[in-house]
Amino acid sequence: MNVNSTRERLIKIIAEHQLAGDGSKLKIGDLAILAGISRQSFNRYYDDLKPYITGDKKIGELLTGSDNSSLSDLLIKSQARIEELEASLAEQQEEHARLMEKTLSNHISTLMNNDIAFFSANKIRANFESQSLQVDNLGNKILELEAELALAKMESTIPDSPNEATGSRGKVTVVDMDIESIFKEYMKHKDLEKYSTEKLRLIKATTDRVGKLAKAENTAVVLFFERYISRFSVFSDNYQHHSPQNVLLVRAPLFRRSEYLRFLKTLDTPTEITAYVPACLSPADKQAQRSFFARIVPDFELSEADSADPLKLEQGFHRVIQYSIKQGE
Repeated sequence: MNVNSTRERLIKIIAEHQLAGDGSKLKIGDLAILAGISRQSFNRYYDDLKPYITGDKKIGELLTGSDNSSLSDLLIKSQARIEELEASLAEQQEEHARLMEKTLSNHISTLMNNDIAFFSANKIRANFESQSLQVDNLGNKILELEAELALAKMESTIPDSPNEATGSRGKVTVVDMDIESIFKEYMKHKDLEKYSTEKLRLIKATTDRVGKLAKAENTAVVLFFERYISRFSVFSDNYQHHSPQNVLLVRAPLFRRSEYLRFLKTLDTPTEITAYVPACLSPADKQAQRSFFARIVPDFELSEADSADPLKLEQGFHRVIQYSIKQGE
């Protein structure tokens, strides 16, 4: 057993778990399996790594002073930025909750007041609108911080090794499901049953193709979950890929948990799967985006997208990233 290489592998696994920030605990038994060693070997040779597994110590400290100083600096700065964003997000959420409670309390008190008739209705409405605007602004600020936090965590993911980080990049293959053709046909025939059949056929053909491509060695899958508020072409053009791993960028107009699970079942491989979900900061932004990019999408399809089931890691995704889009994307 090469102790140095095994130690480096253990450090990499611990670092990736810390930077993922999903709240789960890394167990020593699971760590040993991922590193290809026994639990007894870990306890005997690598017992000093336990504080980094529990999170009592930051993994960046472990790398400080090593040959890979640039990677160490990146980890320390990324972790500091994530902690800063998490603190800011918590502060904004607390302020949002306090303001909501204050607004509700004020209006309940006003309604219970026997002298309510002496107050100006216009003044009450103006006060409510002002407080509601503050609540909306805080809500938008929380969404922005969540998006920035997700981006910071993405940027802090470490490469497999220094050589791989500077080596050649893997191939990116775009799989765009041409669902617009079905929308155009529906505008002609207005047959909902025919529309549903054609959409299911298109989804099956796409999932079969992705399933075959994902079986290739060293291939990851990135799913763009369509919400009809942005363009898949812009997402695929701007996707940043720096890993030697090959990537499949897939457009997925799926909205129900059963549809997610059927799709994931076709990827019966140890493939890494990342889900991206676009979001707008306000209903007005969503309406503006759709007026440009979703004019031929049927109303019932938009309704399905708006009521889509949330994506969860336990469904089979390795990462679920919700990000705010910019106007025109």
